[in-house]
Amino acid sequence: MIKQTLLPIAVATLLVGCSGPSMQELAEDRVEAAQVLAEGAAERRSEQQERNEDFLGDVPDWALEPPAADTQYLYAVGMAESSKLALALRKAKLTGDFSLAQEVRQELSGMEKLYESETNASIPLSQYTLVVDRFVERVHLKEEEVVHQEVVPIDGRYHAFMLLRLPISALYAAAQEGRDQDVSRSAQAAYDELQRRLDERQTQRREAEEADREYELASGEMTADPQVDTTRQQ
Repeated sequence: MIKQTLLPIAVATLLVGCSGPSMQELAEDRVEAAQVLAEGAAERRSEQQERNEDFLGDVPDWALEPPAADTQYLYAVGMAESSKLALALRKAKLTGDFSLAQEVRQELSGMEKLYESETNASIPLSQYTLVVDRFVERVHLKEEEVVHQEVVPIDGRYHAFMLLRLPISALYAAAQEGRDQDVSRSAQAAYDELQRRLDERQTQRREAEEADREYELASGEMTADPQVDTTRQQ
């Protein structure tokens, strides 16, 4: 009776074992699935890389490498995208304005650090910092100019790029305006110090530009073909 009962169970177990995948087959399936997923991820990364490279190819050179500040202007780039052309341009202008304000702040943050490092400063750092903050607020970005503007349609969206510049004269005007409006003696002295440091920065830039011109001239003379005197003395 027991043998008759165990026999069907053994047969059923054998049939189930034969019909299902083995542990080795399951492991191979997992490895194959992981490989398919990895290949799919690599293909997606490759496609994204190609799209990024195509996008960079459409970005203007001046947007990737904007001009450095010189003796006349500060420069900044605004970038934005939108499904609407007007909105893309407006957003690019706003981001450019913000970047330009950051350039003004960066121009003066170095002055604050330099001022703080000078132990013989006659004006408290807190007063000088306050003057710098007010100065940034007084810089009139309305004097900025749009140097370049370009819109590139990519994947159904407008990508706007805008190169802005702000005359250095606007910085001097803001310093003079602050000096005229803030009549306290300490503020007057701080604005005088601010203008003096603007003069120093301009002098450094002029000297750098002159050095670059001299180097270019020297390099041109070195690469020029030497003149050979073919005449002979009799």
